[in-house]
Amino acid sequence: MNNLSRYARIAVGAAALSFFPGAMEAADNPVTLYGVKIYCEGGGPTGLYSVEATPGAQPQIYWSDGDMLGNAGVVYADGTMYVLTYLDFYGMQVWSYLTCDVENQTYDFAMPEYLEFTDVGSASTYDPATGNVYTICIDGDDTSQVTLSTMDVATAKKTPVSRISRMAALAADRQGTLYGIGMDGVLYKIDKHTAATTAVGSTGLIPNVNNTAVIDYATGVMYWNAYTEDGGALYTVDVTTAEATLVTKFDPSFQFDGLFIKQTAQNDGAPEQPTGVSANFEGGSLAGDICFVMPSVDVDGGQLTGELAYKVSVAGKVLSEGTGMPGSEVKAPVEVDRRGNYQFLVEVSNDSGTARPSTLWRYVGLDDPKEVENLTVTIDGMIATLTWDLPETGVNGGYIDPEDVKYVIVRGPYEKLMSSDFRGNTYMETLDWTGVEPLMYGVHAYVDESYVTDMVFSNIVTVGEFVTVPYEQDFTDIFRQLVFTAFDNNGDQCTWMYDQELESMVCNWPLADTSDDWFVSPAIMLEAGETYRTVATVRSEGKWNYTNQEYEDVFAGNLSISLGSEADPSAMTTVLLEPTEVYSKELHDLSSGLFTVPVTGKYYVGLHHSGPRSIYYTLLNKLVVKAEAADGVTSVEASEAFTATAVDGGIAIENPAGMTVSVVAMDGRNVATVTSRSAIVNATPGVYLVVSSGVTTKVAVR
Repeated sequence: MNNLSRYARIAVGAAALSFFPGAMEAADNPVTLYGVKIYCEGGGPTGLYSVEATPGAQPQIYWSDGDMLGNAGVVYADGTMYVLTYLDFYGMQVWSYLTCDVENQTYDFAMPEYLEFTDVGSASTYDPATGNVYTICIDGDDTSQVTLSTMDVATAKKTPVSRISRMAALAADRQGTLYGIGMDGVLYKIDKHTAATTAVGSTGLIPNVNNTAVIDYATGVMYWNAYTEDGGALYTVDVTTAEATLVTKFDPSFQFDGLFIKQTAQNDGAPEQPTGVSANFEGGSLAGDICFVMPSVDVDGGQLTGELAYKVSVAGKVLSEGTGMPGSEVKAPVEVDRRGNYQFLVEVSNDSGTARPSTLWRYVGLDDPKEVENLTVTIDGMIATLTWDLPETGVNGGYIDPEDVKYVIVRGPYEKLMSSDFRGNTYMETLDWTGVEPLMYGVHAYVDESYVTDMVFSNIVTVGEFVTVPYEQDFTDIFRQLVFTAFDNNGDQCTWMYDQELESMVCNWPLADTSDDWFVSPAIMLEAGETYRTVATVRSEGKWNYTNQEYEDVFAGNLSISLGSEADPSAMTTVLLEPTEVYSKELHDLSSGLFTVPVTGKYYVGLHHSGPRSIYYTLLNKLVVKAEAADGVTSVEASEAFTATAVDGGIAIENPAGMTVSVVAMDGRNVATVTSRSAIVNATPGVYLVVSSGVTTKVAVR
C-alpha cells in the first residue's frame, strides 16, 4: 500500500481522536523499539517507525502506509500488530482495522461496521501471561469515565473489566504484571481482574496526552514514549521505583502508539499451548474440574517427549498442579473460596520453558438471577394471578437454583409492597376494592441483597365491573386514564392521551381536517328514577402571545358529552351536552343537563372531541358524574336514606323515606327493586350493592 491509500483518501491526515502512545529507553544492550506515528511536528510519512534505545537516536520510518493511522489503538502480540483507526466522516463513524504481519510488511484490511465509540482504545498492551490484550476505553454508561477492558484481536471488540482512572500508558511484563502510567505521572500496578490500582511511585513527568510503553521481557525495563509539555521523548522507567531516565529527546517531537519490541515470552523448545480447556462444576458447587489436553509439540513444531508439568491458577493463586504426558487428557481438581467470575489459567512447562497459557472464563457457584421474563397478570373476578419465568442461567451465565431465588413484588400503579421475599413463580391475591381500578405489578429478583435485578413490569389490566355515583376521575393523575378507553374514530393516529408535562389528558390536534376522537369511561351503575348530571373540567392549551409574553384564549376544538350502553362510540346514542367550543385557557366546567335512565344498569359516559382542525390541545382535567335533585325535588340525605344488612338467605332493607332502592349483583344484574319501608330480599351467597339516591352500600351474603 502507498501513502495515498484508500483509507487516507477518505480523510487524509484526520486524527479524530488522538490516543497517543508510548515510551522507549535504552539499556546496556540497546533494543530497537517500534511504534505507529500518531503525530509529528515535522510531518512525515504515516506508518510504523523504529528507533534504537540509545542517546540521541531519532525515529526512522520502517513501514510507510497511509492506512496506518492508529488513533483508536495499536497493540503488538508475538509478531502481529493490530491497528485500529476511527474517523468521524461527515457524522458517520468510519472504522479501519489492520491485522499486520510486521516481518513481511503485509496486512489484512477490514472496515467493521459493528464497532462503537466505546471500542476506541487509548493505552493498550499485550499480556504474555494470559494472552489477553488490555486497553483503556470510554465507559459505555458514563462517557466521562474510562474502563480497563480486554480486546478480542479477531474483531477489535472490547469487554469491560471495571472502571479505572485514566492511564496515559499500559505495559505488561513477561510474568503478566500489568503496569500503567497515570495522567498524574504516577506508575501504578493494576489488578487485571478488578482494575484496582496500587501506586509504585511518581515518574516526575506529567503526560499531557495519551502515551505508550512496553517492557523488555529480557531485562524487565520499561520503555516509555512520554509526551509532555516539552514534547516527545524516550525514557526508561524502573518498575520497582518508578524512576524515569531520559534516553533521547525526539526532534522534531513524535507521539507513537503501540510501542513494542520484536519479542516473545516463549523459549525455543517450550511446549505449545494446552488445548480443549473446559470447566466442570456441578450446579452451584465451588469445587470442580478444569479439563484440558496436554500439547504434543513444542513451539518449533518438534515432537515433545517425557512428562510435562502443569498448573491451574486464578489471579496468581495456584489451585491445582501436576504432570502428564504429551497429548494426554488432564482433569485437574480445583476449588474457589466464593461464588464469582473467574479466569482460569492453564500453564504447561518443560525444561525449555513455559507454554503460552490457555485461559477460560467461567462463573463458579450460585449466580445472580437475571430479570424475570413473561411477567403477566390475569384477572378472574377479583382474583389477580401473576406469573413469570426465570431464565435458566444467571447474569454471568452461571447456575441458578430457582428454589434459592426470592422476589420483591410491588402492586402498581401506586407501588404497594406485597412481598419482599416471595418464592415461586405464581403469585395470587384477592383484591378488596370496589369500583374499577387499574392494576399492574413490578417484580425484582435476587438471591441475596448484594445484587437485586431491576424491576420488570407486567401488563396493565382493569379490575372491577362498574363504578357507582358519585363518580369522579382526576386526570392530573397519570394512572386514572388507564380505566378509560380512547377511540381514534377518524384513524389519523391523533387522539386522547396523557401529557406528562401538562399533567392532563389532552386531545392532540388532528392530522385530518376535522377531529373525531372519543374518550369513554368505565361502566357506571345508574339507577332508574334518579336524576344525574355530568361535568367535564377542561381548558384550551392557549396560544402564546410574544408581544405580551403570555398565553391567550384560542379555539382548541369542540367537546360534547354522550351516554351509551357500551364502551363504544357507536353506542353513544344519548347526547347529554351538545358540541361546545373549548376556547378559554382557564380551567372551566362543561356541564350536561340533568338526565335520567330508563332502567337501572351499567352505562358509559363518552367525551367526544370534534370540530375543525386546530393546532392547539384540548385539556381534560376532571370528569364527574353525580346524582342531583330535579327542580322541586328534595334530595334525601344519606343518613336517612336506607340501611341494608345481611341476614340468612338474603338482605334486610330498612327504607324509612320510601325511596327506590335497587339491589344489584356484582355482574350488574338488578336482583330486586324495593320501594316499601321495610323488606327482605332473597339472595344467594355473594356480594351485592344496595343503591339509592346516590348512596351505595356493599353487603356480603354468606
